[in-house]
Amino acid sequence: MVTRFTSDGADPGEPNTSTSGAVQLDPTTWPLELGETLVVYHPHANLPPRVIPTKELVALSRGPEDLADQIPLDDSRPPYIPFETLADFEQTELFIKRDHTDPEIDEQLDIWRRHGPRSAVTLKNAREMHRCLQVAGDEEDLSQVVSQPAFFASPGTDHRYLKFKRVKIQVPYKHSKTKETRDYTVRFRPALDAVKHVLEDPALRKHLIRYPERHYVRKPGTNENMRVWTDVHTADDWWELQVILLLSPRTRSEHQPLE
Repeated sequence: MVTRFTSDGADPGEPNTSTSGAVQLDPTTWPLELGETLVVYHPHANLPPRVIPTKELVALSRGPEDLADQIPLDDSRPPYIPFETLADFEQTELFIKRDHTDPEIDEQLDIWRRHGPRSAVTLKNAREMHRCLQVAGDEEDLSQVVSQPAFFASPGTDHRYLKFKRVKIQVPYKHSKTKETRDYTVRFRPALDAVKHVLEDPALRKHLIRYPERHYVRKPGTNENMRVWTDVHTADDWWELQVILLLSPRTRSEHQPLE
């Protein structure tokens, strides 16, 4: 097995447990109390280890104060618009889930019309239902949704102009004796740009974990610590992948620390 070292002589695959650049401490013997967690960061993070209350690790969900700077959603209209009633929306949802044909939809709606005149279901036929669905699709215009300028965008890329694209695709459809080609509207944006958009969201910044960590807690009844796995960023796969990226000449030359 070949061990690789960085320029300062440290093994990039080992946790950074140096507090002064010279003293190396074993995380399994670090003095901990019950209810405390030792967080050891990957060397790539250039952060010293720290001890924090374990309860703080589970308090990562967003609270009301995190939403204070967000623009409130327009809730002046019912959420089932453009359907006239909630019952219309739920009936349409059921038709779609059960893959009903237009004749079946017409028959069911006719039953509502004849035997439930006071029902909240106001749809008259399949044509009217499809018209509501079309309006809903037209109102969901994502073409103007864009990213903010990227902090670490690729050279020559302006994320202000990376909009959602809207295209129609044709899919073969077969149901019972019916065979046809159906058209569907799809909205998409390059996945990498969508990921960058999330990473650049100020409201999510403090909730993002950018480097792998190793967590240790005191083993009850002993003077030793044990490693615990609480989430994907505390597992070995992230750590080992970060080591590979660190040892790559290309990523070493292009890497810029993310603050």
